[in-house]
Amino acid sequence: MTPNQQRHADDAMLMTGEWISSAEALDWLVQRRVDPVAGAASLLIWAASDVEGLSLRAKAKSYKIEPSTGYGSREQLYDVIVHRWIWRSNVDLADHATGTFKLKNMEFNYDITLLGVEYSLDDLELIVPQGSQKPATPDPVKTRRSGGGRPPAPWWPTFAAELAVYVHEVGLPAGTGAMGQGEMIEAIQTRMVENGHHKAPDRSSIQAVVQEVLDRLRPE
Repeated sequence: MTPNQQRHADDAMLMTGEWISSAEALDWLVQRRVDPVAGAASLLIWAASDVEGLSLRAKAKSYKIEPSTGYGSREQLYDVIVHRWIWRSNVDLADHATGTFKLKNMEFNYDITLLGVEYSLDDLELIVPQGSQKPATPDPVKTRRSGGGRPPAPWWPTFAAELAVYVHEVGLPAGTGAMGQGEMIEAIQTRMVENGHHKAPDRSSIQAVVQEVLDRLRPE
């Protein structure tokens, strides 16, 4: 199998499951008491993440990439997976109502236009489980994908949203390794309490996830 054939095969696997439009995804989060602004930011952060439990697959009905300078090769594809590296570009436009997104990749100097964006409902249900009091019995397939059958803690949906909003609004702290980890954890705990979550998780419960976000998203 050629590299190109392998890429298509991998993308076909990522296309499996149930999908909903970006507007439906945002409404789905709002129905679970996630603030609309926090929900919109969360979708973008989760789509860019490859952290287990905080990773959201996305696809687009149309994907166009062209050089920002106007010179060079252009490409337009249809019904394709939108890979994480694309979401890590600068977002110039994010219209969840229509599923239209315009991004600029500064590293390679490309403009990217996405139309008809959809998100994986299966992934959303892993990130923000249905209900916070008593999680439903885990689906066997979803349990294998999430790395185990232990149900998420009741505070997990709020934590996932606040983590995404913090990264979107504040950015990642400078440094390497664990530098800035404590500052980030304290800020997220404070946000959770201020936004009505009666008790934020203790440091030990979220430290590993915050550190993984720093390791994955912060430039080396």
